[in-house]
Amino acid sequence: MKAVKMNVQKVVYLNGNIKRIREFRQAGVTDPFIALSFQVQGIQLMAEHVEGFERCVEVLSAKAFPKKAMAEAIRQSKGGMRLQEEIRKAQEEYEASIKDD
Repeated sequence: MKAVKMNVQKVVYLNGNIKRIREFRQAGVTDPFIALSFQVQGIQLMAEHVEGFERCVEVLSAKAFPKKAMAEAIRQSKGGMRLQEEIRKAQEEYEASIKDD
């Protein structure tokens, strides 16, 4: 999945839409109606997105993910990807050697 560039305008839209979803939910409006209301405004939001997004907002606003921890996680991830690639190549070589026999 490609990362979304968040310029100032998109951040403003995102924050505003989060507020609208919360206002709708505080008023007791159902997720399908919230989604339909956004769709009428040209925002392609589905009912499943409303519930999932609200949960994400709660979880992600509880604590910040440290930048140093992110850098370390990326480093480890790339190491893991290299290991997976080495395993895949070794497996291909092994399978090729079996066919040659």
